[in-house]
Amino acid sequence: MVGWISGPDSDSRPHDRKVSTMQRSVEPVVRHAYYLVTKCSHPAARFCMAAGRPVNKKVLNLEFSIMQPICSRHFLWQFSVMVLAVFGVTVAWAGGHKVVFPPVEIPVDADVQAGVTATLLETAKRWNSQDYGTLLELWDSQDAFPTYLAEEQAQWFVGKDRLRGYLDPPRPNPVVEAIREEFSGIQVKQIAPDLAIAIWYMHFEMKTIASNPIGEDVRVSAVLRNTDDGWKYIHWAESPKTAMVYIEGLFEKDVEPGWDEFYEEAQKNRKEVARRKREALRAQ
Repeated sequence: MVGWISGPDSDSRPHDRKVSTMQRSVEPVVRHAYYLVTKCSHPAARFCMAAGRPVNKKVLNLEFSIMQPICSRHFLWQFSVMVLAVFGVTVAWAGGHKVVFPPVEIPVDADVQAGVTATLLETAKRWNSQDYGTLLELWDSQDAFPTYLAEEQAQWFVGKDRLRGYLDPPRPNPVVEAIREEFSGIQVKQIAPDLAIAIWYMHFEMKTIASNPIGEDVRVSAVLRNTDDGWKYIHWAESPKTAMVYIEGLFEKDVEPGWDEFYEEAQKNRKEVARRKREALRAQ
């Protein structure tokens, strides 16, 4: 990303004037965050600042201009993301990311659809059996380098040994007491005579020792190869929602029933209040 924030007393150079669209959007937010931290000590703003070094007027001077770097790009990026997360100024926080369109129908051979779907449903069944090692049977044994990305892992698993170490370790994880998965919205796209991509939604639930069960909705994609023994995985990737979107969803779930009716009435009341205020101003 090109661009950064600088102070007013910095020397300007030609390349310093190259600023990104993101930076132009961040500037007013940074100003507001600075005001909250220095004037109001707003806890949400203080939380933002935890992403970088302590904030002072030298870094976030109210008179700053977007010209010369006085803080690292890494710090600016961290700070910008945290500010946007809390104050919700991106298009996503305006609600655009919540628009759900009808699924697009993907033309695919019925046998391919049925075969891939059968493998996916068998996958959920084996997770729910708690015998996770049997999941390896659903992977192509002839593929020397299967790839697997689990949402909770820091890196990709590449190769049979890494995959086996994750799904069928010598000693089962004593912390995990139960896992339940449910797949829905399965779509299949054939990309070669023996290859297909599958995308779907996975509802995941887990219970660990001394804790309540937790649940999560995850997007998943996989590549499968058609073998003599059916469709087998060669690639798997889990795509959870970002923390910002996920937390927003939790807040939305806390809204009590009857909100829509209340909202309509509230809008009418707001208009009436505004009308009375306008009349009062005219009467002065």
